[in-house]
Amino acid sequence: MKSDFNGGAFSLFFRTLLSNFVSVITLGLGYPFMRCWLIKWRVQHTYINGKRLCFTGSGGALFGKYMLWLLFSLITLGIYYIVKMKRNLIEWETKNTHLEGEPPAQSLFDGKWYQRFGVNLLTVFVVAITFSFGIYWAFCYKKRWTTKHKIIDGNKLVFTGRGIQFFGKCICWILLTAITLGIYSFWLPVKIEKWQAQHTEFEEPFKAAQSQSLATGAEPAVRQPAQQAESNQPARQNETSQTATANVLAILAVVFGASGFSLIWSVGWISSVMLSPIIILSLPAFIIGIIAFTLSRKYSCCKKLALTGLILDIILFATAALLFVLVFIIFT
Repeated sequence: MKSDFNGGAFSLFFRTLLSNFVSVITLGLGYPFMRCWLIKWRVQHTYINGKRLCFTGSGGALFGKYMLWLLFSLITLGIYYIVKMKRNLIEWETKNTHLEGEPPAQSLFDGKWYQRFGVNLLTVFVVAITFSFGIYWAFCYKKRWTTKHKIIDGNKLVFTGRGIQFFGKCICWILLTAITLGIYSFWLPVKIEKWQAQHTEFEEPFKAAQSQSLATGAEPAVRQPAQQAESNQPARQNETSQTATANVLAILAVVFGASGFSLIWSVGWISSVMLSPIIILSLPAFIIGIIAFTLSRKYSCCKKLALTGLILDIILFATAALLFVLVFIIFT
């Protein structure tokens, strides 16, 4: 059973426009009500593994929490808004999202605010150093992190979309927008929603099917141990190879980072000519660090080593670039 989003383009456009308009003219007081109204429409048009979602939250229930979060944001001069408020909204929306027609169960969002803040910093940094070309990877990385921390009625979600896939879709959408002189742009928000939904699924689809069979009184299908072990063997082999790759890349990231620092402190202060190759080497080191960190998070291996390598490579690249600029200014 596939996941999908079947909302209409013009319906989404005018609902979003009306929500923003009401929020502005009410000085933000109507935002909780309009947000719930828009979310309810979006959720009702979303299907995960063939199961339709429903949203039970209301603007009245969100209003008090929203005002309290705004108050905290004012007291902390906006810091609370940056690091915690968006996460609180995601948590509240997830708790009020359920599977339509299923027995009530717990929905929750277990992502921490500091984890989300770190993800935001990483994605902004990648977009900045890639001159916005990394925005497709950043979008999918952030979506993947948010989705994997969502549990809907006891079913954990996963997002399988990749940056390269999203990049290809965006190229097609941009070309269609240019060909139709901008008319196709009305369909872009829906296309993005649809693409996200199609790459979102339950981590254990069998669990959702089992709950459905129990509700109808049917006998759930049980796989034989031998068949299950045989079907899981390729996945385990792939995971083992990916884990080994993550370990190797994590070690390389640390080695490149440490070696780069040694070069900088030994010759970096003397000659801008020597800094140029250091900067060139620091860029692939940074890319290796990102890949190693991503794989370590996905396969739960060498997390500390990969994180250390990534931090070293980030600092290395930033330091090398800064020293190059300073040397260039001084000697020119």
